Amino acid sequence: MTDKNKKGLGLKRRLREVNDEERAILRDGLPYDVGFAKPPVHGQFKKGKSGNARGRPKGSENLGKVAVEEFSEMVEIHEHGKRRKLPKQRVAMRQLSNKAATGDPKAIALLLEIQKKTGQLDRVEAPPISPLDERDLETFGRFLDYFNPQEAVEQEHDGGEQS
Repeated sequence: MTDKNKKGLGLKRRLREVNDEERAILRDGLPYDVGFAKPPVHGQFKKGKSGNARGRPKGSENLGKVAVEEFSEMVEIHEHGKRRKLPKQRVAMRQLSNKAATGDPKAIALLLEIQKKTGQLDRVEAPPISPLDERDLETFGRFLDYFNPQEAVEQEHDGGEQS
């Protein structure tokens, strides 16, 4: 980056985009001893010490860990007169799908959202369509004759010929 390009940038951006040596030169050239990019010496982090010494301890629980533990906990259910142990996650999904099957619009929307996020809706493929054979056409003809008997009677009077 040339000096001409650096002049147009703000101090914060210039400090971010230069290497350590140029950053030190920039800081030293500032007209103040304490201020932006020049914290007071007593407030600076000491070498080898963390800036957040009492931060979150390692191994402490976070929301993700708690959710995984709770959903993987086994619960006992009664199904078809038998007792079974299933994880809470499976039981919850089963209850959601049962609600959706009864027509609950919120449950349907939530189930569809879950299926979108898991990619299940993308993978659905239509079954292959097999071509119609003579038996299929004959069955359709009988079906039409059953529901439209008047036309079948007219065809018998015409000698069974189709037009």
